[in-house]
Amino acid sequence: MKKAWIVAVILIIVLALGAWYFNPSETTKEETNNPIICAQAGETMFNDATGENTPCCTELKEISGGYSLTEYNADCVPMPGLGTICSNCGNDVCESWENKCNCQADCK
Repeated sequence: MKKAWIVAVILIIVLALGAWYFNPSETTKEETNNPIICAQAGETMFNDATGENTPCCTELKEISGGYSLTEYNADCVPMPGLGTICSNCGNDVCESWENKCNCQADCK
């Protein structure tokens, strides 16, 4: 009778270890279940959390965030460090992140 209990306990331990070993880790589950993250309209492509660029969502275009209009001059002035913004340029609405320098289709 004692031998049967010992064999049963060993069998349970072996089955539990096998299930643990062949079960994917939580990291693997998260990586396979997460959808691809994309930048929304008005968001910069650079992700501060990861230090990498995030692609624009499919319906959006990349536009430069690095231009500004001066008060006294209607020319576009480069502003370094602003990077690339995802935008729905071409939708006939001049959004706050768009101007005549980076989205002439919407902002005239």
